Amino acid sequence: LKKDVGYINGLVRVLGEICKEKEAKKIIENIIEHTEWMSQLADELSWFSQPFKKEEGLTDAAYLLEKVVGEFKDSSAAKNVKISVDIREKIQEISIFEAHLKMVFTEIIKNSLDAMPQGGSLVIKIYLSENGGVVEFSDTGRGIPAHLLGKVTKPFFSTKKKIGFGLGMTRVRKILDAYGYCLTITSEEDKGTTVKIVI
Repeated sequence: LKKDVGYINGLVRVLGEICKEKEAKKIIENIIEHTEWMSQLADELSWFSQPFKKEEGLTDAAYLLEKVVGEFKDSSAAKNVKISVDIREKIQEISIFEAHLKMVFTEIIKNSLDAMPQGGSLVIKIYLSENGGVVEFSDTGRGIPAHLLGKVTKPFFSTKKKIGFGLGMTRVRKILDAYGYCLTITSEEDKGTTVKIVI
């Protein structure tokens, strides 16, 4: 699929060089936008086409979290979202491959930012509980209606219009399940959402 979509995309770009009329240019730009979307979707689906396997590795969750938050510095500022990290207790290195935990953190933060188009705050805490170490993400976004909360980690489900493919939280669930870690999501409409990872 990706190969054929790429081929169409290339042909349309050549067509764009030939057709100089304003009307034709607009149509061609529209086709390019849609083929690029299809190509991104093919990338997303390829991730799910094979069974996910955990990999051996130890990761410092606090250090990695600070690193990932740093990568969102510009995008959070552009959306007028303040991200704060509160590391209450140091969790020992946890048994998870670093790239996989980074993917989990990245997807959750991206979702939080998308839920706050008018700005807000995201507070991330790391602490110890009776059940183990907890990494908690709480945003002040639009929240998720109660009747939709159970669908959040289902493939292709999204509360966002025209953003993403509804596969981000499915990926998060798949990774955490493979490592035997627990994911809980609570939310209240117009007040915000809290995502907890219990290690």
